[in-house]
Amino acid sequence: MKVSVNIRSRVNKGKNSNTESLYLDFYPAVILPGREKPSRRVGLDLYRYIKPKKSEEKEHNRQATQEAELKRARYMSLFEEKSYFTNFERELYAQTQLSQNSFKSFFLDELKKRSGNTQEQWVTTFNYFNSFYPLDLTFADLNTRLVEEFKVYLLNAVSPRTNKKIHQNTALTYFKPFRAALNAALRYGFMTKDLCKQVSDIPTLETKREFLSIDEIKKIMSTECEDDEIKRASIIAIYSGLRHSDMIRLSWKEIVEDSDGHYIELRQKKTLNLVRIPLKDTALVYLGKRGEDESLVFPTLHEKKDYNKVIEHWLRKAGIKKYITFHCFRHSFAMMLLKSGVGIYEVSRMLGHTSLSMTQVYLRMLDEDKRKAINMIPI
Repeated sequence: MKVSVNIRSRVNKGKNSNTESLYLDFYPAVILPGREKPSRRVGLDLYRYIKPKKSEEKEHNRQATQEAELKRARYMSLFEEKSYFTNFERELYAQTQLSQNSFKSFFLDELKKRSGNTQEQWVTTFNYFNSFYPLDLTFADLNTRLVEEFKVYLLNAVSPRTNKKIHQNTALTYFKPFRAALNAALRYGFMTKDLCKQVSDIPTLETKREFLSIDEIKKIMSTECEDDEIKRASIIAIYSGLRHSDMIRLSWKEIVEDSDGHYIELRQKKTLNLVRIPLKDTALVYLGKRGEDESLVFPTLHEKKDYNKVIEHWLRKAGIKKYITFHCFRHSFAMMLLKSGVGIYEVSRMLGHTSLSMTQVYLRMLDEDKRKAINMIPI
């Protein structure tokens, strides 16, 4: 902790006073030896004449100033000795040093710990934050106002890909890594204030989740796709509810068989939950020929970045006009189970949800589907 020490003076009280008392001013406040509370100043028991006239008064001022400088030097020397500091001050000094580190460098270090889609999400967040705040900044520069302003910035941000304002839920997706970085910084001691508690998260807007009906699924199964691997992976997703991030890393050792039939057994990348999903015999043909245990079921799927575009063309060819992405196959799986009478708890387990409330969204979708069916009654 760097402490500045300066000699200050204060005019002594008295109608005809021609003297000023000298004291030392510390910044920041310090806990002096023998004291319990921090202090900004200490008296020197020295005085000087404000307007010295006699030679004795001038000599007195010279000696008083010299003695004050000597005491100032002693305090400066004392502050430079680490043994002077209390445990609290040593911690405060360490915290001050940590707070001068670059937040952006720290964010990039945290980003490197991620992989796949999560890392891409962090990269996008970093790019948005760089546009919002182009200069580097330290942890000491972070405050509630800056976090709040970045949240507002995201809510009004434009996608560089579409040149359109991003959806509120997309803004939430990019605000999450920023909050995660702040929480990590707090945990590692770079910050002392929990800024995430002081700034509310971006609320989730409930949106319509598209899914395919049984008839639509039958249509796409009988329709050719320009990429057979994407078609097969999509149909397995409909039968299993696997996310794209899990499908690209699905290996043959995770396709298991017992007396009841075939299962997919894997630990989800997103939640780290272990799931065991029964596979219908009709789905097995879409897995293809079994390979070595460590080999991938869909070896080149991870290389295909335009898979949603391929899916869009495939569905249009099948006469389906809904906007369906790979993730919608997961919704289709959940809806098929619920419509078939499978309990919500079992559906939640197969989806690998961390809470039942996440699965209850599909119940609301099911209610809407029932309402459509009722409205179709011709009387």
